[in-house]
Amino acid sequence: MLEKILSLYQIKGLGYIKQRNLIQFKLDNSLNKLVDENQNFKLMTMQINKEQIEQYHNQCYKEQQRKKKYILIIEILDIIRQDLSQMETQKNQQMNFQEYVKWAFEENKNTMQNQNDKELLFQSLNSIDGDDMGDVIWLFRKCSSQQQIENQNTLFIDNMYILNHVINFLLTIIHYSKLTQQDITRLMMSIGIIKKQVELQLFHLENEKLLSIEYERQKIQRLEEINKQDFRILFQIIFELKEIFEEEYKQISELRICFSENDQETESSPSQLKQNFGIIMAQLNQSKKNNLIEIEQTKQSEKKQKLQKANEQQLIKNQQQQIKLCKVIYGQNTKKIILLENGSIVTGNIWISDQDQYLIPLSVSLQTHVEYFNQGIEHMNEDQLFRKDVVISYLGPVNNHFNPNVSKAEYEMNILGKLTQNREGQNYHYEGYFNDGFFDGQGKLYIANNLQYKGEYRVGMKHGEGIELYHKDYYLEGNYEFGRKNGVFRLTQKIGDKIWQVKQQEPQILYKNGIEVKNQNQGQGYQFELKKKSSLTPSRILLNYGEYGINNFQLKSLQPGRWLNSSIIDIVIGQILILRFKIMDKINNDYNTVFINCNQFQDIFGSLVTKGDGIQTQIFQQIIDGQKKQEKPFRFVFYFNLDRGHFLSVVYENKKLYLIDSMKDKKENLLYQMKKLLNYFNFQVEGDWQNFQVSQQNNSYDCGIYTIYYISQIIKNIDQSIPKMILNKCFNVEQSRINYVRYLLAKNILQFGVELLQI
Repeated sequence: MLEKILSLYQIKGLGYIKQRNLIQFKLDNSLNKLVDENQNFKLMTMQINKEQIEQYHNQCYKEQQRKKKYILIIEILDIIRQDLSQMETQKNQQMNFQEYVKWAFEENKNTMQNQNDKELLFQSLNSIDGDDMGDVIWLFRKCSSQQQIENQNTLFIDNMYILNHVINFLLTIIHYSKLTQQDITRLMMSIGIIKKQVELQLFHLENEKLLSIEYERQKIQRLEEINKQDFRILFQIIFELKEIFEEEYKQISELRICFSENDQETESSPSQLKQNFGIIMAQLNQSKKNNLIEIEQTKQSEKKQKLQKANEQQLIKNQQQQIKLCKVIYGQNTKKIILLENGSIVTGNIWISDQDQYLIPLSVSLQTHVEYFNQGIEHMNEDQLFRKDVVISYLGPVNNHFNPNVSKAEYEMNILGKLTQNREGQNYHYEGYFNDGFFDGQGKLYIANNLQYKGEYRVGMKHGEGIELYHKDYYLEGNYEFGRKNGVFRLTQKIGDKIWQVKQQEPQILYKNGIEVKNQNQGQGYQFELKKKSSLTPSRILLNYGEYGINNFQLKSLQPGRWLNSSIIDIVIGQILILRFKIMDKINNDYNTVFINCNQFQDIFGSLVTKGDGIQTQIFQQIIDGQKKQEKPFRFVFYFNLDRGHFLSVVYENKKLYLIDSMKDKKENLLYQMKKLLNYFNFQVEGDWQNFQVSQQNNSYDCGIYTIYYISQIIKNIDQSIPKMILNKCFNVEQSRINYVRYLLAKNILQFGVELLQI
């Protein structure tokens, strides 16, 4: 019977069983009989409490006086008594949302499949940008693609333990607090999870009054007073967020019964609803998935019809665009030599489209030769071996921008990228991994065929284990962090092509942030240890645009298939505005057009846009005051990251609001808050969103590029009204054109900046 107690407490995660190696302990028949005869214990029902353990302890103590073998049992019971006392103290512990979910995660850690090594990190909603926008799985928001539905459903099923405890706290807030449904909606909109290899990141609002509310942990766990009405409120919020209609949710039996007025129904009791919550959410998603499939099929059909309308005029444009992207110097089937617009010369098997004016030239060979002129390589890699004023030669695999790109699989097949520069009679050479132009992975650096460094790189920096030339054939071996030596280094000697010998008699050297630490005990008491390669990619500022610094993560967001970073959008549109306003005096403009960028929009409305939220009107006032005093009517152009999940733009002109959105839906909260802001400053708004056609994206990640394109059209045609731009189809664009814009931005942002007419 004691084994049953031990098993019970092991499930509860108290952990003392393994520590004391008592799992194999066996009770004799006399104690089993003693326990079985006492009906007060009720061990099988798992209702053990402190009083029962005390009674059990006393009886065992009496038995121990007759048989000394019960000493070990009493020791175990003493441990259980201590644990029960601790549990009694903790059960009334006050916890807020973050503390409770963190506690629940740790308590259930040993019972979670494949989660033993994961950590749960809480992140601010404000920190979501770039690729994180695509990685976040929002628990309660509407899904806009089949992939988002699949990701959300997987989370509901695989991470039920997190979902259940989030639901516990939400139901507790609904039942006990006096907060409005709108406040709870705001919190639910902000809850999302990113699943990574070593951690789960749970996002939430910062400085939110809901997050500061505390309840007794036992009250949150048991939900004893939670009733059907609380679940109704919770599901009503979910229906609103996911735009679920009555005829859709009533297809699910648990919800049909939950919203039934017949309280005699037991199938949808609160405990049953909570137990099946993940399954119910997945069923709600399935009802929307069918609609998305129909929409996708319609889009594909329309796309096929457009492709069939190619004509001679289109072919002429194709030829013009090819000349713009590159000039073919020499061309055969398997070998071409092309001149890129930045001056670089590419030699290899290169595919050039003759069907679509915006399809970029692509290398289809693992051995492409590129001569870089005025290239951004010097921005990417920190080693001061390659200079921008001397031609850099490369041989190996490349990406779509003809930058070096060698994958791990290619490297293991002995397919290397080799970057070379000859200057002042010396040959500078790197070979190894590349990632979009960066040294990234295993690599070697040579000067005049002498090895300078061999080891790990991350984002163009030495980062991880490495060996660096110290003197002649002697090298220092140790760990690098962010391009600097950090930790204990030992001296090794190269005595052959691949043979290294550690110099045990030589003192070890300690470095801190790249600087040698010298003291009287140099080399004594240090222990050499090679650290594991960090799984985190370091951040590097590559260049500055005014007040903005572009790092490697932001630059990478320009690559195909990635979510754009809001700073990149602000930089690009800011540069286009500067170029445009240089010739503003020559433009007959009827409006005083004011642009509100992503950063300013967030300062005004916050990270989430929900009805009734406060608006920082003083910031908008400062923006208006900062404009030149003109008698022309105001036209406001907002471009922004809505709810940290989607880029779009809104224009206010002549008392009308235009929603320019590549993933269009009602956006009722946004409409409400926009009217609220404009009315506060006596800008009258007539009606709701104006109805007009805007090209829609056919994926989940191109919203940022569409936003740049649409705003660039407004800037380019700033002398026209929005209705005239609509008439001229300024907001209709093919996907291939969007791909081309992304290509131009990634290609030019490190070199020439962005040219208005190209976009």
